[in-house]
Amino acid sequence: MAYHIWCLFAVLFLGNGSRSTISRATISFQPSQTLPVKGEDFTMTCIYSPPTYDRTVHWTHGGSQVAYESCTSAGSCTSNIPNLIKYKLMADDRSTSLTIINLTTGDNGRYTCDVLYLHGQRSANEILEVLYPVSPSRVVMTDTQSGWQYLDNTSISVTAGEPFGITCEAYQARPPVVLQWVTTKGVSAVHHDQSDVIQDGSYISRRTLIITPTRNDHGQILSCIISHPELQKNIRRSVSLNVHVLPASVLLFPTGGNQSLSTVLYVQEDSLTSITCKSIGSFPATELSFWLIVDAFERTPILANVSSNRSILDDTLFDTESTITIRPDATKHGMHIVCSSYMEDAFFVKLLTARLVVYGLPVDVTISIPGDMFEGAETNITCRALNGYPAPLIHWYIGSRNLTDNSSLETSLNAADRYDAESTLTLIPMMFDQEGRCH
Repeated sequence: MAYHIWCLFAVLFLGNGSRSTISRATISFQPSQTLPVKGEDFTMTCIYSPPTYDRTVHWTHGGSQVAYESCTSAGSCTSNIPNLIKYKLMADDRSTSLTIINLTTGDNGRYTCDVLYLHGQRSANEILEVLYPVSPSRVVMTDTQSGWQYLDNTSISVTAGEPFGITCEAYQARPPVVLQWVTTKGVSAVHHDQSDVIQDGSYISRRTLIITPTRNDHGQILSCIISHPELQKNIRRSVSLNVHVLPASVLLFPTGGNQSLSTVLYVQEDSLTSITCKSIGSFPATELSFWLIVDAFERTPILANVSSNRSILDDTLFDTESTITIRPDATKHGMHIVCSSYMEDAFFVKLLTARLVVYGLPVDVTISIPGDMFEGAETNITCRALNGYPAPLIHWYIGSRNLTDNSSLETSLNAADRYDAESTLTLIPMMFDQEGRCH
């Protein structure tokens, strides 16, 4: 960008003014927020300090005066602009601005701003070089959430009820382009103001649209229209909406049971058991899959039967069911069944986890008798039942006599998270005690 600024300072003492006042006075050109582009208006602003209403301002171009203003108070100013078609002058007690109308290459050159105070004078110079208009080199549409760029006529996935921002961007234009978003009637949208940033002698222009889509907006079109003096016709970039509806709920439960979310699944050892994962009211149909989680490092997929039907809540949506059948043994006790539900395009993933509790008999029951038993002599007999769930209860009998009250019972959780039980019967055997048992 060939755009240069020189600031020159001169001091002229008039009368008996204060040297300290002049020594503190400053003047400079304020950096412009726009570029000097041929055919556009361009404003140069000269700021000075300390503020004063009592001043005289001269603007010159190449040594020729183009504007003049003299003020003795805030409301008492006289000005002279020889060419009102070409220049406009604005001023206050802190700054003076010269606007050049409809820039041409003839406006190139040095502009000088002279401010005469009661106590002296300050001057600043700026070199102006007019730039030629340039059409935008690139136009893109960007997702404000992820920064993902979309090609023209792309279908973009959005979620019903969730705000979604998309930005139209135009690069390397002079002057800035004009960006306009056009939406189909009925789409709830908030139009943000356009921003124009100068970079490397041209503009980057952006304008953002925030929509909150509904199910009815599926297939609707969002268009960004780009206008610029150097374009023979406007540029249009469009995207269509692929509106996802997230499921109202996702449930995991024993098949045939109450359809509510279960975090614990009670199953019978070595018995066929069905488990269902259900997604209610989504669009498109939710993807469902089952996994058996063995530990932190191992998981096993479980083959499932999956079906999708129109939702009972809304026939434009889908209910999806996935059902597995397992025959658990004691080794599956404490493991977790996971149902994974997802919509990849909508970045929706939900994991439902339920712990398997496998009911089953102990794997081993033993009775320990300490040698021979003698009539009338107190004897302790121990019965052990291992790896059962829930905790085994041990009862003692001799014939039909229940001796459980004469026994103790201790249970403990083992490493498999199942129960071991041990009961000790204290017995004084008699001759008629021919047969005893525990169960």
